[in-house]
Amino acid sequence: MTRLRTLFFFLLLSFFIPALTFAGEIRILDPLGLTRAVKKVSAPQLIRIRFQQDKGLRNAVLMNRDGVVPQVVGEPSGTSVLFHNVSSGTWQVQFPKNNAKSNRITKVTIEDVAK
Repeated sequence: MTRLRTLFFFLLLSFFIPALTFAGEIRILDPLGLTRAVKKVSAPQLIRIRFQQDKGLRNAVLMNRDGVVPQVVGEPSGTSVLFHNVSSGTWQVQFPKNNAKSNRITKVTIEDVAK
């Protein structure tokens, strides 16, 4: 009976350990909900979103679609906004304090934090 339990335990571990080491995915959506970038990741990332204009970017946030993970506040840099340490999940760009939704996204880059 003990050998059977040991065998069952190792079989169970063989299913869970690979699941812990697989990469997650970051998906970035624009304010309208359209996918702008997707990348497989295994650690938090730096997200750089470039817009057509630099107006209203200081209020940009990334909201996780699951509603559990807190929002990530952006750091404006010219016509781009940087979001640091973004974990895997589906994130949507939002402008809660103004109507900058008409400011179109021109490019989304997902980079390793170490860069």
